[in-house]
Amino acid sequence: MTSATLPHTTSGSRRPRIGGRRLRRAVSGVPVAAWICAAVALANAITFSLIVPPFQVPDEPEHYAYTEYFAQTGRLPHAAPPATEFSPEEQAALDGLYSPMLLGGSQFGRPVWTAPEAAQVKQLLAASPSKQGQGGVTGESDNPPLYYALEAIPYRAAGGSLIDRVEAMRVLSALLGALTVIFVFCFVREALPRPPWAATIAGLLVALQPQVAFIAGSVNNDNLMFTASAALLWLLARAFRRGLDARLGAAIGAAVAIGLLSKLTFIGLLPGVAVALVALTFGLPAGRDRRTARSGAGVALLVAAIPVCAYLILNATVWHRSVFQGALGAATVSGVPGSSPAASGNVRELLSYIWQFYIPRLPGMHQQFSVYPLWHVWFEGFVGRFGLLDYTFPIWVDWVVLAMYLLVVALAGRALVVDSARVRARWRELLSYLVLMVGLLLAIARAGFPYHIQTHFVFEQARYLFPLLGLYGLLVALGLRGAGERWGPTLGVTLVVGAVALALFAQLLTLQRYYT
Repeated sequence: MTSATLPHTTSGSRRPRIGGRRLRRAVSGVPVAAWICAAVALANAITFSLIVPPFQVPDEPEHYAYTEYFAQTGRLPHAAPPATEFSPEEQAALDGLYSPMLLGGSQFGRPVWTAPEAAQVKQLLAASPSKQGQGGVTGESDNPPLYYALEAIPYRAAGGSLIDRVEAMRVLSALLGALTVIFVFCFVREALPRPPWAATIAGLLVALQPQVAFIAGSVNNDNLMFTASAALLWLLARAFRRGLDARLGAAIGAAVAIGLLSKLTFIGLLPGVAVALVALTFGLPAGRDRRTARSGAGVALLVAAIPVCAYLILNATVWHRSVFQGALGAATVSGVPGSSPAASGNVRELLSYIWQFYIPRLPGMHQQFSVYPLWHVWFEGFVGRFGLLDYTFPIWVDWVVLAMYLLVVALAGRALVVDSARVRARWRELLSYLVLMVGLLLAIARAGFPYHIQTHFVFEQARYLFPLLGLYGLLVALGLRGAGERWGPTLGVTLVVGAVALALFAQLLTLQRYYT
């Protein structure tokens, strides 16, 4: 008689069944609308993964090299020069596919068209078959290993050619993008239950956003950080509405740990998490158990701290890498604690840089940029800048999208004014979201400042703001609420139709860029 037929089982044998039931309940509890949004996101991202040639996404060669070295050796890349950055196979593919290390013109990155070109690529790959590189340091080698450990699974499973492995790894990123959209949907529904259909519109807009899909269809560790950030927002919103307990605290801690072990830029969100945990623990409304809330906050800190501390210890003792390498940029700033005397800037310049990076320059400020970052970096980049940042939409598209965004922002402001009593009642939650946003913006600027004053080049891209996709979805939902019951559905349909058109336009631009 097998154990499955026994009338009684041990507690140890019951646990997997209980865990399985909980997982099934969690999956079945996701609304159908959320799955539809996720399916749209997956289809959009996979489309980009198929039509964008390999390594024609910022930093994709470096992310692939990290994964390949980890999959081949079980170690993290950290070898000093003159160790090569890429394996012989990847270097041959880069040479054969006309993929430059720096930004190139339109002649670069196109897939092979002719038989002689295909023969040349095959010859290069045949002459350099080794997949094991020397682990040379690239601009991405200092990232934590969690995303690359996950990507090693499709890397191994795909086998075949380098092109097959790249595509399999891109599909995993696309799946993470779809999961991100589910969390955005759940966050918006939790934070703003009315109108109930607003979460669907917000989820679809994120799923159809071309720049989101472009990154989700590439090998990039940002994708796992975006998923962790969206999950974190949903869990915090759930805690504010239903109370913080040990189980929810453990989930919040897990989201923080996954985010930090994906990319250390996630550090920018930690002040907001701290504010949220304090708000969830003190000043509780009537009926909330303070002891349970404190227990939940403690569990959140413990669950987040254990894997992160383990990573930091391994970084220093086994991998021999800087403990906080890659957190806020490699260069230093004088007057900032922990910076060396051989600094590349000072606090005053840093503050001026941060101000001008997000807000118009004030009279008397030294001009830090030759362009207006709020428009050229953040807005145009969010609407869509593709490939190796070398092609984008016509300017008239940006103006049309700007008009729609301004309408949504105005209506969101109206919703906040109309519901001012509820806004005041939820000020702790809103403060937490604000600190999350400001913390990330400061972390991005702090990382970019030393590089900018040394090179006068802006490396920041709109994707750096994607940990805040949940707040973007919430803004859309607020705008729909502000439009009222009469005009809200019409505005929602208009936004979705416009997003579909924008996604198709971006894909046509990509086809034109690489295949005409």
